[in-house]
Amino acid sequence: MGGVAYDERTGAAARYAGAAPLSRSAFAAMTASGRVSLVVALPRFALLVAQSSALERATIELSHFANGELAARLRTPVEGRDCFLLGTAAPPAVALAQLLLASDTLMRHGAARVHALLPYLAYARQDRAQSGRSLGAAWLGRLLAACCVSDVTTIDIHSELARTLIGLPVRSLSPAPLLAAAISEPRTDAVVVAPDRGAIERARAMADALELDAPVTWIDKVRKPRGVVHRRVVGELAPRAIVVDDILDTGDTLVSCAQQLRAQRVERLEIAVTHGLFTGDRWRALTRLGVDAIHVTDSVPDARRYASRIVRIQSILPLIEMAVVEPQAGMPSASALTAPAAGRTPGG
Repeated sequence: MGGVAYDERTGAAARYAGAAPLSRSAFAAMTASGRVSLVVALPRFALLVAQSSALERATIELSHFANGELAARLRTPVEGRDCFLLGTAAPPAVALAQLLLASDTLMRHGAARVHALLPYLAYARQDRAQSGRSLGAAWLGRLLAACCVSDVTTIDIHSELARTLIGLPVRSLSPAPLLAAAISEPRTDAVVVAPDRGAIERARAMADALELDAPVTWIDKVRKPRGVVHRRVVGELAPRAIVVDDILDTGDTLVSCAQQLRAQRVERLEIAVTHGLFTGDRWRALTRLGVDAIHVTDSVPDARRYASRIVRIQSILPLIEMAVVEPQAGMPSASALTAPAAGRTPGG
C-alpha cells in the first residue's frame, strides 16, 4: 500500500511505499546529484539502518576506556560530506553522551554538516519555564548546537514550543500515513479521538490519512493528585474509536481515555501512538480494557521488546530514508520558529 509522508509544519509530501524501505533504484531516481548524504547510525539504530539497501552508511565505533571515559573512532571518511547522525537523547544518559561526542568527532574530521536525526525527541516535554526548575528542551538544543549540529529532524515533535526552545531549525515528520496503513479496514464505522486538546491536530492528520470524513472527537482531560481524569467528550462517537497520541509513556492518559470511551459504550478500541516508552506497568491495563490493538512505531528502538498480538510495531525506516533523500524539504530557518502551543508534562 502506498502512502505519503508529510512534513507537519509545511505539508510538504514525499512518496514512500508502505512500510517497505526504498529500493536502490528508487533512491537513485529521487537523488538528482547522485552523491547522497552519509547516515551515521548510533548503536540503538544500527539494526534499523542495516535493513536499508539504499542508504549510504558511515561507521563510527564507540567505546569506553578502562576508566569509563567515552571514546569515538571513525571508520569511514566523512570529509566534505553531509552526515545524518541517527541516534537518541533519551535515557540512559550515555546515549546522549554518544550523540554529542559523535557529532563533534564528525565535524573535527571534516564533515560539511551534521544533521541530527532524532526520531524521538527526548526532553521535548520539558518545554515550560517554571521557577526554580530546569528547561530540558532548551538545554538539549544548546548541547546540540555546542557540538556542531546544524539542524534536527524528528518524528511527531511534542509541541511547537519545544521546537522553538531547541533553537535550531527543526523539521518534524508526521507518522500518520505510516500508522494509518497498519489500521485494518473497513473504517466506515470509525471516529478518530484525541485524548486531550493538545492532540487534536495530530488526530486530524490521522483522520486525513485514513480518509475519514467525520470530524475529530476529543476528550477534556485534567490532572489530579491521583492521576489523569477524562471528563467531557467533545464531538460524536462511533462504534469504533481510534485514539491518537504522540507518546505512550506510563499510559495514564490513554488508560483514562479508554475507560471513558468504554463508559460511552464504544465497542472497538484501537490506539495509534508514535513513540512507545512503555514505562512501568500501568499501560498494560489497556489490554484489560479490551483494546484491540496498540499501533506504535519503533522511533524508540526498545519498543520492539513489547511487540505482541496487541502491540504492533511499525518501522520508521521509510521516514528515515525520506529524511535523508529530502534533507531540506520543509526545514524552517531558526528565525522562522514560532511558539503557539505548550506541551504536556512528562509521565503520561
